[in-house]
Amino acid sequence: GVDRVGITDNFFRLGGHSILLVKLLAKVKKLLDHKLMMRDFFEFGTIQLLAEKINKQSGLSETNIAFAQVTTKLDEQTEEIVL
Repeated sequence: GVDRVGITDNFFRLGGHSILLVKLLAKVKKLLDHKLMMRDFFEFGTIQLLAEKINKQSGLSETNIAFAQVTTKLDEQTEEIVL
């Protein structure tokens, strides 16, 4: 496994798979109230690129806003998504 996942690490290169992707999509929807599609993870496979996509769709200019929201909300959760 990986000790720490960074914002530029690719989901699939880390061992991500379809079942885990479904869980992750549900978690993003719940935490950010933003719906991503499976294809988004193929096109934007890193946290950084997904955050940029979310910000663009939301009309936000700061790249780090979505990433900060995700990390803050994940820190508040006791359940982790394990690759």
